[in-house]
Amino acid sequence: MGGELVVLPPESQTTEKAPYTKLFWDAYPAYIAMGMPPDEYWNGDAMACVAYRKAAEEQRKKADLASWQNGLYVYHALCNAAPLFCLKPQEPTPYPEKPFSFDKSVLTADEEAQVQKAADMFSAYAINFNMKRHKDEHND
Repeated sequence: MGGELVVLPPESQTTEKAPYTKLFWDAYPAYIAMGMPPDEYWNGDAMACVAYRKAAEEQRKKADLASWQNGLYVYHALCNAAPLFCLKPQEPTPYPEKPFSFDKSVLTADEEAQVQKAADMFSAYAINFNMKRHKDEHND
C-alpha cells in the first residue's frame, strides 16, 4: 500500500464525521466556557486543555467553599440572634467585634476553651447515643 489509492467499499463510506472529530466538537463549548480561546483549543498544545479543566475545578472548589462559608455565617448569625437549643430563655449573643475566622491560630484562649468544651459535650452526647442504640439493638 505504498502510494496507491485505497478505495473503501460503498457500505463503509458514510457522511458522518469521524468519532474523534465529534468528541472534539462536543467538548468545544465546555472549554470555551472555561475561558479557553478557540485558537488555543484547535491549534494549541493538547495539555492546555488539562490545565483549563484543572483551573475550572479549582474555581468550582473555591466557589463551593465561599458558598459554604456564607451559609456558615448566616447559620452563626441566626444561632446567636435566636438560640435554637436553649433549655431556658437566653439573651441573644452580641454581634462580634471582629470578623469570623476559620484560622485556628486566630482563636483566643477563651474561644479555644469554648471550642474544646463544645467538642467534649458533643463527644459525650455521641457516646451516650451510641450506647443507647447498642442497648436497644440487643433488646430487640
